[in-house]
Amino acid sequence: MNTLILDALSNFRQLPTFGENKFNSIEIINNIENDNETFERIILLQNGNIDDVPTRFKNVLVSDTSAENVLNVMIKEARNSDNVVVVNATNPFFDKEFIHKMFFQHRDFLADYTYAIGYPDGLVPTILSLSCLKQLQAISKENSFDVIKCKNYLFQLLSKDINSFDVETFVAPVDLRIKRISIGNSDLGEFIFTSSLVEKLGVNIAYDDLANFLSDWELIFKSDFFQHEEEVRLIVDVAKSKSDECPEEHMIPVKYRYSNGYLIPYIELKIDKDALDSVRIGPLQCDEETKWRQKAI
Repeated sequence: MNTLILDALSNFRQLPTFGENKFNSIEIINNIENDNETFERIILLQNGNIDDVPTRFKNVLVSDTSAENVLNVMIKEARNSDNVVVVNATNPFFDKEFIHKMFFQHRDFLADYTYAIGYPDGLVPTILSLSCLKQLQAISKENSFDVIKCKNYLFQLLSKDINSFDVETFVAPVDLRIKRISIGNSDLGEFIFTSSLVEKLGVNIAYDDLANFLSDWELIFKSDFFQHEEEVRLIVDVAKSKSDECPEEHMIPVKYRYSNGYLIPYIELKIDKDALDSVRIGPLQCDEETKWRQKAI
């Protein structure tokens, strides 16, 4: 027997609905995972913010979100399952083919723990054997923390004694970890970002295709370390064009300048002076060239 656990403990309000049918994320999962061939039990762990739960899901309210208690609840609800698949219940993207591929590899290789790296947080599930779940619960007794503050709480516990487990890993086609992208409904920013993705791509997109799409748009993401800059980025398409009369060339000419030993590409854009409120110059150089630029601006 195998159990699918939908983790909605970090959900901060009623789940948003998507598409023409106005389904929320757990309704999407219910419609896609509509047979009992792979998962005999489906458990929803939530904090009380979700009212409408499909009848075939067991609805479990969890008030104590310490790692030790959450794993206790998982073990209790998994009963005598061989394996447990833990999914972010607030993630509207449910790639059944990918998840089943993970599950069957986990099962066939007799793995303790199967996870994916390089994908956005909250997108891809984690798969554990029941014995692994019990071992992590034992570890949590000495290393307990609030799972709401750590989305990767299962791996956090695993890392305390990782060499004791047989681990299988799925790797994303592009590594997005440094972008700190998060999918779900745990806060307003995550909700806006996820809703925008669904509006652009729909929910029936493979995880690898979603990762590649986000990689193509990596310029809009910036490390949390620079959030104090409150930067707004203007992205201009300088793609190359082709015609019979002329060779391939950029639609907007790309020029280069030399600075600190580097050739830096740039484009010239006409911006009305009335659009400028202020210009801030970085303090990296104090040479004559920088002074000249400041005067020119």
